[in-house]
Formats: sequence, structure tokens, C-alpha cells
Amino acid sequence: MKTARNILLPSIVILGLISGGIYGFLHKKNEETTDTETETTFAIPEEGVQSDAFSVRYFQQVLHEQNGNVLVAPQIVSNALRAMADIASGETLKELEAAQVSGNIHAAGATVQDFLIAVDINLPKNGNHDGVMPIPFSEDLPLALSLFNGTLAQSSPDPNAQFASRESVTERTRLLAGITAYCMPAWQAPFYAADTQAADFDSASGALPRYQQMRSRGLFRLANAGDDTWRAVALELDSTKNGSVLIGIIPSGSAREFARELTPLQLSSIRKALAEATPQDTLVEFPRIEQRIQAYDMRYTLRKLGLTSLFDPAKADFSRLTTQKIHLSAMVQAIAVSLVESPGKQKASDNMEDAANRISFSRPFIWLIADLTSHTPPEFIGLVEEL
Repeated sequence: MKTARNILLPSIVILGLISGGIYGFLHKKNEETTDTETETTFAIPEEGVQSDAFSVRYFQQVLHEQNGNVLVAPQIVSNALRAMADIASGETLKELEAAQVSGNIHAAGATVQDFLIAVDINLPKNGNHDGVMPIPFSEDLPLALSLFNGTLAQSSPDPNAQFASRESVTERTRLLAGITAYCMPAWQAPFYAADTQAADFDSASGALPRYQQMRSRGLFRLANAGDDTWRAVALELDSTKNGSVLIGIIPSGSAREFARELTPLQLSSIRKALAEATPQDTLVEFPRIEQRIQAYDMRYTLRKLGLTSLFDPAKADFSRLTTQKIHLSAMVQAIAVSLVESPGKQKASDNMEDAANRISFSRPFIWLIADLTSHTPPEFIGLVEEL
């Protein structure tokens, strides 16, 4: 596979940063915020708002489609759509530009993100199109699917993952896209297993299931809305130099409604507030989670976001890539997160409870992995309603 990959295409691997997921709500006895918590009362540069525009719309469309917990990977989707824009023309390109898709290619890190655009044609202009791989769909379908699935599975936690199948392609298939994103956090302030405890989660359904609550005391950035509609914390991730952190947002009301009404300006404001906050002595509590979303076709979601001509045999325009009339047959995505304690053995801490601040994600919340210092799409956005 690696040999074929080196021969057939320029590098297609996009590596991001590590990630995790988080939960929270303030314990009643610690609901008071300190005077040093940062409020979002400043202007956000236009580029910051634009970098979040597509990410927010994408997240909210998936919220509309799904009940319960939601997990999306906006950055790798944005990167793939930017690659589409590089080979698109006409109405197809206009739709991609109107979607305000922006992207960022991070240096190598512990979060693996990968996309592949496979084309069943000769590619004389392929030299300028990273992420484009010639695959002989019409000539040898088993080989084509093996190359497609095997390449994506290299950046997936499941080496046998099947992103595309015989049902994913037809005799008209000439263009197929696949996306995978996998993250496993390495916390800068460790969460040791000895400090994990059982706790109740006040779920959206009204149930109070018991869950494993990871705990860490350290210097964390905190921010809150001036009107107390939300509170947020940033957890630094180890083994990365690009400024990305795990952000947990606890709304005062319904987390789903907060997510539905979230605007790009508000999300950029939260990111900037945390970036400018002074780290404080804080006890952070959130659940241990492992979540995996099997491969699914994103066509319905993207069409709802206005990207329709990509998939239309009559309207799709990829003339910058080939003179042949081709369209995108499917765009499949699979993502996974593994949010567990830090490695190594450690005795239980005896100084957790006397932290100056406490934020406990024991009710529905929003979380994301995002770069606080530059205006790039979040790597992951999630809503947790049930445990």
C-alpha cells in the first residue's frame, strides 16, 4: 500500500493535533466565578469570524439531523472541500466559495487527519493537486476499493475500516472522496486514573446515569459570558506547538439550544476570551469517553449547506482537473475520539478540593478542539447530552 501510495499521488496525509473531549457544569457550592475570569467584551477580527463560519453551519446542520450526542470534524472537512475548490470551476467553484470554507494544515501531531480524493481518469495536471489519487474504478473495482479503503484506514484506529463499498460506486463513478479524523488526547495537566471517581450526569433526558469522572487540578484558562449564559475552560494538550486546546463550554440553559443558536462571532469570541485569559488554579472534572462514528456519506449534509452541484452529473464542473464530465459520487467520513486518563501510575491526589476554582462537566455541554492563537477551523466540535 505504501509503495502504491508513493507512486500514485503526492502526499495526502494531513496531520493535526491531539484531541480529547470534555464535560461539565459548575458545582453549586462553587458557582461563583472569580474576578479574574475573562469576559468576551472585545472585537473579533473578520478573519476569525470567517474561519468559524462554515464550521458552525456544518455542526448545526448535523445537530438538525441527529439526536443525542453529536461529533463532527470541521477542519478536515474544510481541507477536503478546499481541495475540491482547487479542481473546480464554474458554478461548483462559486458554491464552494460561497460556503466560506477555510482550512489549515497543521504540523505533525498526535491527532491524525487524512483525506483522499480518488479519480478514475488520467491526470496530466495532477502535479498541482495534492490529495488527488488516480484509482481505476472502471477497470478493476476490487483493486480500486482496496486502494481507497487501505489508504484512509492508515490514519484510522481501525485498520480494517471500509469507507467505501461496491454499493458506494456505480458505473458512473469517476470521483470519490473520503475523510478520516482520529484523536487521542495527551493532557498537559494529567488526568490520572487514581483520581477518577464515579459521579452522576444530569442528562438531557432527565436520567442521572453514573459515569467515570476524570479529575485534574492545574492552571487552566477560564472565561465566562458577561450575562452568565455560558462558562468555558481551555485544557492544554501536550505534544503540540500549534496552540490548539480542548475547550469545554457549559451553557446556563439547554446545551442543544445553545449550540443551535451559536454564531461564528460568538464562537470566535469564546476562543479569543480564553486566549487572553490568565491561567488560574482550577479543578476540572469531566468524563472518560471513547466515541467512534462509522463511515457515512456526507452528501445529504453538504447539499443542505448549499453544495449541490458537486454531486450533480449535469452541473458538476471539475474542468480544472479534466476535460471529462465528472461529478462527486460520494463523500464518506469516519471519525473517532479516545478521551482517557494519562498513562502511568500515580497515587490519588489529596489536594483536589481546595482549588480556587472548580468546573465540573456533569451536565450537557459543548466541546471543541481549536487553535486559540490563529483563526483556523476547529478540528472537532461535539455536543454531549447523554452518558
